[in-house]
Parts: sequence; structure tokens; C-alpha cells
Amino acid sequence: MVALKVGRYRINQSYIFVALVCFIALSFYLDYIVLFDPNATKKELRYHYEANRVTCFGETEERNRLIGDKTSRTKLLSYLKRPTCDNLLKNVSLGNWVLRKPIDFALRQELDSIHDNYRQEVGIPVQPWRSDGRCGYKIMGMAGKKNWPRVASFCDPKSNKQCCTDWNSGVCVAISTTQQCKCLGCVNTEKYYADALESTWVTNDNRCKWVNYTQLEACAVLNELSDQQRMAELYFVGDSLMRNMFMGFALLLSGELKRGLWKTCLSKELNQTCQGDNQFVLRRCHSIAVAHSLDEMGHNNGILCDGHRYFNAWYKDYGMPSQSQDLIKFVQGISGKPNTYVVLGAGLHFQLRSDKTIQNFLDPVFTMLSEAKQIWPKIIWVHPLSIGLLKPPIYHKLQGTNAITHFVAEIESYLKLHQAPSLDFRSITAEVRSYDGTHYGSGVNIMKAQILLNYLSTLSSHT
Repeated sequence: MVALKVGRYRINQSYIFVALVCFIALSFYLDYIVLFDPNATKKELRYHYEANRVTCFGETEERNRLIGDKTSRTKLLSYLKRPTCDNLLKNVSLGNWVLRKPIDFALRQELDSIHDNYRQEVGIPVQPWRSDGRCGYKIMGMAGKKNWPRVASFCDPKSNKQCCTDWNSGVCVAISTTQQCKCLGCVNTEKYYADALESTWVTNDNRCKWVNYTQLEACAVLNELSDQQRMAELYFVGDSLMRNMFMGFALLLSGELKRGLWKTCLSKELNQTCQGDNQFVLRRCHSIAVAHSLDEMGHNNGILCDGHRYFNAWYKDYGMPSQSQDLIKFVQGISGKPNTYVVLGAGLHFQLRSDKTIQNFLDPVFTMLSEAKQIWPKIIWVHPLSIGLLKPPIYHKLQGTNAITHFVAEIESYLKLHQAPSLDFRSITAEVRSYDGTHYGSGVNIMKAQILLNYLSTLSSHT
């Protein structure tokens, strides 16, 4: 055997070869965990994350600059804008997405690539339409992979037959033959595959002048919710839809769509993967790479609002029936704290059972605040979103359009008893692109944040 001499020692070359192969194999395995395996456990992901941190915060004093002092509340007042819109929450939320012209084909290609990669990763067919031209929720498309439930077949949005003649069971035809696909029950897949990032939100009531806030304008609204004694705190609480809403809110404040949600430290692999809408849809990104509070954000060293931020915001993961006690304890912990707002949404994990959602989530919270005679925190409810074309039909009975409509009506009746506001985003998630029929990307979630900010701008910090 050939041996290498290292100092006083002789090392067999075959041992070196075996050690090198093992090292390479281990590296590939760890890369596979983070890049390709959606079922990897959080423990495995956390190990790989901690072992490969490359992008980190600066010095400690930079952390101390994240929150401004009390004078910050007034330094952005010149940026403060308010909407002029009657019945704001209803009228700003009712409208449609209008595709901007000319079309940004570079952006569309980038978004198409992210959607295709996501579908391949989770098992949704990249092209979920049939070759025989049949379409509708009762017409099943190709089988998925990785145990993803089968999705319905709808028309190829890039073909010359983009219109499905019937929502449940139809055929794909050219749009010109169906009066621009406006017939009752028709589905224009070109609209459903247009992304909110390449569209503009237009309200049905053109008298409703809502504000499309910039970063500093948004900061001015949020600073205004504070007072000299206590800065404002916002908590986005609930399921994955609420996590996405917090992310849209944080993206709006950072102004950086590609990397604006990153935590202070990121691994090399996540650095390359968790960009753009991948921050929203890839589990390894939103579980490990994405900040769940403004203080965790690493963009621009975490400094927002030009250093004049006098508010804070967090996402709290309490959206499961088993987490009802955690939610109640959380609200108890912040009860009586002025300038505190809880933006709360749940329901899908309750299979849209309004009675269970009220019994386990809403009623305990409102009862606790009432018995304690506390007006803080203010509760702002968020209703479930509309379903997209990729929502698997096996979920429609419990989570489909009819179930959502009934759930919203029942919850609304309860909220009126407690004079609590609600945000209904069903209109802004109708006829727009969804990743899986349930979740939407950054464009939709930034718009959700815009509607919230428009509403918050109408509130007084001394309400």
C-alpha cells in the first residue's frame, strides 16, 4: 500500500480517499436536506443553518438603533397620509386586479420559474391541465407527486384557449367565442395566472381614494399609533395566512422584495434559495430564514424608517385548535397595554367550523378582556382568503367557496356583537395567482398590509 508521510506519521492513501468520500457524501446529504427535501425536520434544518451561518448582524450598538426614541414619533409627521373613503374597510377591499401594460416579461418569467420550482418541490403538476381540453373542478388533472392531492384541470393560460366554459365541468375555448369569457360560470385562466406583482389594485368605487403607502409613509402611520408614554405594538396572530400577512407588512417596511425578510444570519444555501417569493412559500425559508419580528430583520442592519421607528411588530404562530390556550395566555399577557393591536386570523385548521373558532379562539379572548374591563389590545379579525384554481377538490367541501362564505357570515355576526373590525380579503385573492390554491405571494400580501395601514391611519393613538 502507498502511504503518505506527514511529519513522523505515515498515512495510508486509501484511508485518505475513504475519508474524502465520506466528507463529500455528508456535504451532499446536508445540501439535500436544505435544498430539496420539504419534509426535513426542523431539527435537521436548524443544525444545517447553525453550521453554515454567513450573513450576520453588525455590532451590538447597531441593534440598539433599531428602535428610535420618543422624539421619533414626530419626525416623520410630514409623511403622514390618510385615505378619503367612506366605509373604508369594505370599499377599499372590493375591486379587481388590472394587469399593467406593457407587460414586464422579465418579471413574468421570474415568477413563472418560482411557481414551477415550487410545484415540483411539493408535488403539484407543473402543467395541471388536460390534453383533451376538458376543464373544471369536477375534471381532474394529472396526478401529483409526493402525496400532494390531485388538482382540477383548467385551461392553459398561455394557449389560445384560455376560457373554461363552466366552473365545474366545461371545455377550453378561445376567449373571443364567449364574449371575453364573461359568461356566467366561465373561468378566464389568464386572470388567475396573472400575479399581483404585475398588476394594480383598482377599487370598484372610484370615489374611494386609498393610500398606496411608501416605506416612510407607512412608518408615519405606525408611529402615529404610539404616544409619549408607550410605543405601538402590532401582533399578527394565527395560521400560515397570518404569517404571510406579517411578511407582506415587513416587506413593505423594508422596501426590499428580494431579501427584505431575511433574519440577521443566513446559511449559504438559504442565502441563494430564499429570495423573492420563495421567502413566502418554501418551508425551509419561512421556518428558518425569515424574520418573525421586525427586530429580527437583517436588511439594512435591521434599521427601518430611516432610524425613526417607534413601533414594533411580531408574528405569533397560534392558529391550531390545540393552541387555543396559548392564544388566551398570550392576550392575557398584553391585556391593558395601551397602543397594542392584535391582528388575528384562523379557521382553516378548524375546517372552517365557525362555532369551534368562536368557542376556542374568539369568545375566550373577548370574555377575558371584558371581565378584566380592558380596552387594550384592540382585536382586528382577518377572514379566510378566496381559494385559487390549485385548491385540491377533496378540500372543497370543508374549505371551498361555500364553506368560506358561511364561515365569514357567522364570524361577522359574532364580531358585530363586540364591535370588532374585520378585514375581508376575499376580493383581492379572487382571480389572481396562487401558489397552491390557499397561499399567495408577496404582491397580494403587501396589498393586505396596505389595507391594514389605511385602516390604522384612521385611528387615534388615544382611542
